Amino acid sequence: MLPGAHAVEAVEAVVMMLEDSKYFNAGRGSVFTNAGTHEMDASIMDGTTGTAGAVCNVQNVRNPIQLARAVARGTQHVMLCGAGAERCRLLSSLVLRCPMLTSRAMVPVWPRITECRSRTTTTSSQRR
Repeated sequence: MLPGAHAVEAVEAVVMMLEDSKYFNAGRGSVFTNAGTHEMDASIMDGTTGTAGAVCNVQNVRNPIQLARAVARGTQHVMLCGAGAERCRLLSSLVLRCPMLTSRAMVPVWPRITECRSRTTTTSSQRR
């Protein structure tokens, strides 16, 4: 961290690196919902000032942590959800999400995901 930088800036930068990785379960590497979409959440707080921001159920944001920080810095709210958070993204000029899997790429993957889910559900119900 550079002298004079705030810890919250370092936290945001590290979380953005994780969100940009396809190997980490956040941002680009998010898990699919049952509907085959991605819904992401993020929150951040500056411990020295108590300023906090959070977003939930966002789909079209590349780095949800940036949007959470924009909520903390630029709104009177602490948390925005879904469409409200998406509108905040437009006002903040944040980058749209990078493609997770396009619908064309989902064609070969989605049947395997649903098959795995049904096997897991069947197995867990058989244990009861």
